[in-house]
Amino acid sequence: MTVDYNDTNTLRHALMGVDVVISTVTGTPQLELIQAAVSRGVRRFIPAEFEGPTNLRPSHNPLDQGRSTALHYLNHYRQQGRIEYTVLVCGILYERFSPGGLALHRLGLNSGLAGEGDYIA
Repeated sequence: MTVDYNDTNTLRHALMGVDVVISTVTGTPQLELIQAAVSRGVRRFIPAEFEGPTNLRPSHNPLDQGRSTALHYLNHYRQQGRIEYTVLVCGILYERFSPGGLALHRLGLNSGLAGEGDYIA
């Protein structure tokens, strides 16, 4: 479904009946997606993350792209009991589900988990 991240109504419509959102956008679009998800009663949210553990990040990262704000939003809504969230680091979920998986790039061949969709969190 095509959505306009600047139009809350299209986001809310797209999230009808959705339990889990795995975000692949950052910045303002992700913040809008979080707010729409909370307003629609989405139960779980996984923000777009491509960095290391959150506790090791610098507090004023010029390359943040709104990720710290997204985590702030999610933590705020979690404390209200409105949504649960988790953070997946290094983009490994996306790599595992990409066409051909990691094996396409000759990565993880000895792990038995290099194929497309072999790894599920």
